[in-house]
Order: sequence, then C-alpha cells, then structure tokens
Amino acid sequence: MPKNLLPNNTKDNSTEMVQTLIFSKFIQGDLFQQQNKNEDAIKSYTKAFNLLQEYPQQTNPFQNTVPILTAANVESIHRNMLELIPLNSPQKDYRNGIRTSLKKHLLAELDYLMKQGKWQEADREDWGFLVFVGDKDEDELELEELGKFPCEDLKELDDIWLKNSNNNYGYSVQKNILTRIYRDRGIPFYSVDWEQGRLINWSEEAYLQFADEIGWRNEGEWLAYRDLFTESGRLYYRGHLPAGGTPDFRGLIFFSLFELCSVNSNI
Repeated sequence: MPKNLLPNNTKDNSTEMVQTLIFSKFIQGDLFQQQNKNEDAIKSYTKAFNLLQEYPQQTNPFQNTVPILTAANVESIHRNMLELIPLNSPQKDYRNGIRTSLKKHLLAELDYLMKQGKWQEADREDWGFLVFVGDKDEDELELEELGKFPCEDLKELDDIWLKNSNNNYGYSVQKNILTRIYRDRGIPFYSVDWEQGRLINWSEEAYLQFADEIGWRNEGEWLAYRDLFTESGRLYYRGHLPAGGTPDFRGLIFFSLFELCSVNSNI
C-alpha cells in the first residue's frame, strides 16, 4: 500500500481532511453504484477503504470528535465493496481483507456501545455480528447451518461482553448458568445433532428455569424485548445479555453455539 494516499497537492493529514476525503469517495462510490457503474463504484470505494487502512487513528468513529465520517459510513464502505466484488474474484485475498476489517469494525462498535451503557443497541449489534460472521443474510442464521460457525469469533465476542459487564454478561456466563441448572436437575447436558438440526436431551423445564434466573421471564411470563432493558432491575440479572433481539426465538441458536464452541467461563 502507498505510504501516502492523500492527493499530491496536499500534505494535510489532519482528521478533518482525511475524513472529508473518505466521505467524498464514499458518496461518489454510492452514486456510481446507484447508476450501475460498478467498476467506477469499486474504484471509489477502494480509495476510501485504503484511506481507512492508512489512517486508522484519524478515521476511528469511536474515538475522535470530528463528526464527518460515522460508524455507519465506515460499515457501508465495507459492505458495499463486499457486495460488488464477487466471491470468485481474482481479488479474493483483498476481499478477505475487507471482511476482516469489517469484523474488526463491528467488534469495536460493540465495545463502544457497551462502554456507553447502550445495552439494547449492543444486543442488536451482537446478533448482526453473528449473522455476518456466519455469512448469512439478516435473520437467516439457522440451527442446522451452525456446524461450521467460526468459534474464535464467538469467543472474541464473549470476551467483549465479559470485559464491559464486570463478568456478568456473555455467552460463557449463560452457558455456566444453564450447565448448573442441568446438573442440579440430575439430567445429562444437551448435545446437537447438526445433520438433523436439533438438540438432543433438551429440557424445556431447564430452559424456562434459565429464563427465569436471568430475567427473561417474570412470574412465568416472557418479557417483551423492550422490557428486558426498561423494567427496573432487569439489567442486574447475571447472564441477562446477550438476548439476540428476542429471547424466546433465538435462544436455541445461542445454546447450539454454546455446545459447538464450548464457551466456558471460570468466573
């Protein structure tokens, strides 16, 4: 990569200058894409992406205070390039680098949201991250397709939850709670039949006890998703998050990932 990707007629690499240039290339690429001028769009997005890589400090939307380039802009640059560059493209390695960069960006956004105490936004972004690394469209992460899920990504995600919640949230925390419930009930822990897409030895009673303990249910009734974050005291339940957008729908996805990736916490 060139040492300096800024125009030859300027030596200004200030945050404002770099972000303005990236934003202009992003808008240019978006216009080309709308006009179906995909090669031109790729060229513009590539310039924007390369500048993001060259100037990470000036373009970090979670650290600096120059409100030109937003986190959504950065994400769109990545996603639009992935959409335009085919999987079988000669630029395969470059495309993989874009995916890796987007994954890093999404994790940084999650970390930022948690540090700001924006737990509901973080929970929704958590599900979006799982869908992205699972290489699926929104809300299409199916149980039988999880056997090849990249476990290192789940563990990295879990570490962010643990770090920002004083070890109260995370997949490993939830896994430990559910394991203890199965053990106390004297029943073998469940396993996953990946070919059939089903859980073996799954206990609905253990699941309901789990939901009660982590605050997804109240007096035998499932809470609406919004109430997981607004009802007084809910956020203080250990293991309360992540909830995946709606607890009674995505719980089975989470629990299959628990088993696949053997997430465990010593906390």
